[in-house]
Amino acid sequence: MRRQPTFIELLQQTEPYVRQRGSVITRPEQEPPRQWRKLLQNLVSAAHHSADTLRIGTVNTTLLSRWLYEFFQVSQQLNAAPSSEIKMTWLGFPITASSFVIAVLLKIANHLKKAQDPAYEDYFFAVLSSALFYNLLDNFDQQEKITVGSFIATSLTVPVVSFISSKLTIPDSTYRLTLGFSDVNFPHYPDATRSEKMLNLLLGFSYGAAPNTLLWVINRELNGETVPLHDWQYAITAAYFLITSIASYKMTDCPEFFHVLVALSKAMRDGALSYSALSGIAFYALMYQYDCKDQPCWNEVVNQHLSFLLPGIAAGVALYSGAHTHFRYDKNHESNLHLIDLCTQVKTKLSSCLTSLFCRTNTVPEDNELENALMLQL
Repeated sequence: MRRQPTFIELLQQTEPYVRQRGSVITRPEQEPPRQWRKLLQNLVSAAHHSADTLRIGTVNTTLLSRWLYEFFQVSQQLNAAPSSEIKMTWLGFPITASSFVIAVLLKIANHLKKAQDPAYEDYFFAVLSSALFYNLLDNFDQQEKITVGSFIATSLTVPVVSFISSKLTIPDSTYRLTLGFSDVNFPHYPDATRSEKMLNLLLGFSYGAAPNTLLWVINRELNGETVPLHDWQYAITAAYFLITSIASYKMTDCPEFFHVLVALSKAMRDGALSYSALSGIAFYALMYQYDCKDQPCWNEVVNQHLSFLLPGIAAGVALYSGAHTHFRYDKNHESNLHLIDLCTQVKTKLSSCLTSLFCRTNTVPEDNELENALMLQL
């Protein structure tokens, strides 16, 4: 009697017509064509890189513009600042162009070392971090007190402090989409010392200042100029700064909550800086379009369209930045241990040097007394 084929054998015989993917069996006509899948992947990749380039370019534009604005304000004290016509006409375009060129170069550098996911843009943002400090002074109405010396000091000190306090800057951006906790590795360090927690506390200061950047942009757009914060805005920034400081101090015990605050801070900062850059680009473009020179070019039609377009783009940048957050907890932990060990070695060597110096000062008089006694006997 001829044996009847089993169900598995029937599936193997029909393999050219039926394919199995996991537990779902689909027929070839139900699968999208291979060329369409490749086209869809290319479109998604292009959208991702375009959004990332827009994020880096607009953030670079605002940070560089803010630093140059303060540089020109200080240069007026030395009678070396460019004229108002230059600053209000063509200067914005080379700043924007150079910012986006830098963004493309950073993207290329990230692609060349994609396996390490370096996020070089975070290092460049740290170099221009003094611009965020000037925004903070604007919010507290302390901008007029900046002199030439203080500008040079802050331009050099703030980036250095940013690098040191974050252990040569721990990147928090990634090319991967992180929508849930399952997409991120959250290591816990229950044996973390108090010194390491204090270093993490310093790291959280930069994230706690994110509402200052957002409110700086909002107040400028609503009032048409830079104005200090209101009392209720001071309360919001203080509360957020306190929450972020506590979360950064407890990072080793509860990294999940810290990740949420990092993503929220990045979204606020990058979204606000992106809107500021887009608003400036629109201002220069309309100024050349309507030939209004240094006068505002807004009208009802333009305001009706751009009032929704620019905030929409900035909101997209904010969501993109928050969804591509990846703080390097392992690198931060290793940097903390290295910095603590380095400080311990420096403290030990300094104590040894002071001890030896103190011993020398005590032995010198004894040698002098012995020498004087011998001279008297002679």
